[in-house]
Amino acid sequence: MSLRKPQPHAIRIPYDPFPLTAQIHASPARFRVLCCGRRFGKSLFAVAEGARMSVEVFNAGLAQPGLAHRPRGVILAPTYEMVLEDWLSAQQLLKAAIVQTHAARMSLDLGLLGDIDFKSAEAQGGAGRGAGYDWAILDEASKIPQRAWEEDLRPALADRHGRVLACSTPWGRNWFYQLWRRGQEGDPSVASWQYPTIAGWRSRLAPWPDRLLAAEQEWEEIRRTTSERTFQQEYGGDFLEDSGQFLSVGKCLRGLLRPAIPGRSYYAGIDVGRVEDWMVAVVGEVESRQVVGVVRCRQRSWDAQKQTIIHLLTQYPHVHAFVDSTGVGSPIAHDLRRAGLSIEDVIFTERSKHDLVDNLTTALDHGYLGVPNQAETQWLLDELRAYREWKTDAGRVKWGAPDGQHDDGVSALMLMAWGLRHDWRPLEETAPVEGGTPGLTVAQLREYSAMKRAWQRAYPTIPAPSSIHSLGFQSRSKWRSKLVLT
Repeated sequence: MSLRKPQPHAIRIPYDPFPLTAQIHASPARFRVLCCGRRFGKSLFAVAEGARMSVEVFNAGLAQPGLAHRPRGVILAPTYEMVLEDWLSAQQLLKAAIVQTHAARMSLDLGLLGDIDFKSAEAQGGAGRGAGYDWAILDEASKIPQRAWEEDLRPALADRHGRVLACSTPWGRNWFYQLWRRGQEGDPSVASWQYPTIAGWRSRLAPWPDRLLAAEQEWEEIRRTTSERTFQQEYGGDFLEDSGQFLSVGKCLRGLLRPAIPGRSYYAGIDVGRVEDWMVAVVGEVESRQVVGVVRCRQRSWDAQKQTIIHLLTQYPHVHAFVDSTGVGSPIAHDLRRAGLSIEDVIFTERSKHDLVDNLTTALDHGYLGVPNQAETQWLLDELRAYREWKTDAGRVKWGAPDGQHDDGVSALMLMAWGLRHDWRPLEETAPVEGGTPGLTVAQLREYSAMKRAWQRAYPTIPAPSSIHSLGFQSRSKWRSKLVLT
């Protein structure tokens, strides 16, 4: 009895490469490295490429029977949550080829085309130890620890001369950057590419003009509302230095510290001082998105700190303050609330600190927030210039001042800026009018002029209210029907 000779194999899957990814699929390099922005489409592309490499291994075994073996590949991600997404995507994409699913060990049996394992770099025992692989996909490779790659997975590829596709959004200049550089510098075993998110969208959505237009609009919205550093790394796919000046100061220098303007609203940020630190409070005006008040004191009793804060905040009616209530800040916040102030507690966690820092960097990078450049604020500007981001040995991101310096003013500023996070606008809409009404912006002056004209048409014998925020405008409604905004 003779067995039928196996035939070359292919997998039919609902996936069509777009022009940018087609060239990566076609590359013969053993190590391929794709650096790209978020939502480029890399994860789906990676799963499809893994299946294609299993087909390659199977067909190569037919051509050289002495080398034939059951193909085996692995998809590795930094965390369980990330590899779970790949696992679920693969079950949908490879549904027609799956013979059996092993959920307990997260593995797919593709019959003649072998197995695909799904592992996280944080799994016990090490990713790749005890197994040999024909290929490996490293999803979000920049966040996979170097040891997991060099000590666990790389040896598992050695005897089978396994191929690798490492795709990731960059995260500093770590081992992923070094591998990417080898492709740029002509290493024949490595091919590397770098694309921003929008390049992937344009390539993938070119056949659908309406969807592409929506993607272009989304890209501009992201650019406008995202800090420059985050935009460059997460969407531009740029490798940023791990250290250096983190916060942009040049675009924020405007305005003066000044008393409250009637009818205006205010937010404040308060960083409570410990024994060796400063207590800092920063007040910002909503209408002009401008720092208008600051206070800083050190090595004073809790009661003295509270009185200093109360003295500043009561100068600005209707102020709402965000207080760092982590640890010793909680009783201070409680006492300020009992004193009649509007207080909101903020607990600094890794997630909340990330959101606060990102909001402040967005405001400073785009010039949405004004900080006065005068003698009373030089200490705050110095703190902003010195503020840093760095990564720990465990790969976690930290923010703060260099050793021996302080960042209490930056913390208070980012707490204040949190209140303005829904009201960031371009500089030309927020800059005060030269020679115009004090504190009034270009956009507000235009709006007030239109409101005043409408009032005069509706009530010819009644003088128009003198402020855009006057309650007089709220007390009557007839003028609204005459309003024409230009």
